[in-house]
Amino acid sequence: MKQFFLFLAGGLFLILIQTMPVNFFFPNAVTPNLSLAFMIFVAIYYPSMGSWLLAFLLGYVLETFSGCPAGLLILVNLSILLLIRLTNRVMSFASLPSQLTLVFLLNILIGFLLLTVSQVVIKNPPGLIVPRVLVNSTLTTLLIMPLFAFYNKNSFMAEG
Repeated sequence: MKQFFLFLAGGLFLILIQTMPVNFFFPNAVTPNLSLAFMIFVAIYYPSMGSWLLAFLLGYVLETFSGCPAGLLILVNLSILLLIRLTNRVMSFASLPSQLTLVFLLNILIGFLLLTVSQVVIKNPPGLIVPRVLVNSTLTTLLIMPLFAFYNKNSFMAEG
């Protein structure tokens, strides 16, 4: 239970950072999708039933702050959790490079999904959208790397 509240507080903190009005101060700035990366972290390292509630709550809070269509980010978070749990049976995401690759690829996939749903893809040429999604995915991966590295180092030390 203590771990659930710790993850909830960490997720809410990352959502708060993600939803700050950075574009007001820096026009055309890329905002990283930290909540998506955190959900991947939770899916890999918190294999309990509480992770499903955590995915729902964080999706709901992010949805409330961002103004996305109702249920979309909740569905995204729950889908990420399910996808990682199913693929974790076939392949292992124990190493840092595999985890960062997963964050990068899922961030690209979810970025295009959200842009398609919000019809940004239809109104803008691909030459403007693709670089922005790639930069967003790279920035998110670089910002979340210390969290995965720290947790991998601690779990490695606990095993050794």
